[in-house]
Amino acid sequence: MKNLTIITELYLIRKRFCENLYHGVKFSEIPRTGYKFTQIKNIAANTCSFEENEKSSDAGMYFEKKIKFDIARLDKNVQKLLSAFGNNMIVAVAKDANGNAHLVYPLRCSMRRIISGKPTGSNRTEVELSGVYPEQSAFVSFDI
Repeated sequence: MKNLTIITELYLIRKRFCENLYHGVKFSEIPRTGYKFTQIKNIAANTCSFEENEKSSDAGMYFEKKIKFDIARLDKNVQKLLSAFGNNMIVAVAKDANGNAHLVYPLRCSMRRIISGKPTGSNRTEVELSGVYPEQSAFVSFDI
């Protein structure tokens, strides 16, 4: 079981644009030729987390994966980007504060707008990437 609290960098790409999804792969070798990861920026400080929990069912063991983060200011470019990922299977590379990068897939994106209702409170968008897979998330060597 992995339970990371702080993710410092988050990169997303559609799963159909990937070809190398295995343990120990280099970051630059994951996308197919001509495609690249998109870095998600404007993530609110200390809000990005990654959880991976082992579960069991009648069919066997599987891993439930979640990446959650808040975006303080959702500009049109970020909203368009996340909406484009919304109906597609996503591959994410999440880099934690210790420099470890985790290859997390397959994921689906869901967003919800949080409005504080207080004059001093901040409006934000909460984004959750979640999915299940029979194998644990692989480590990626970060070569950029």
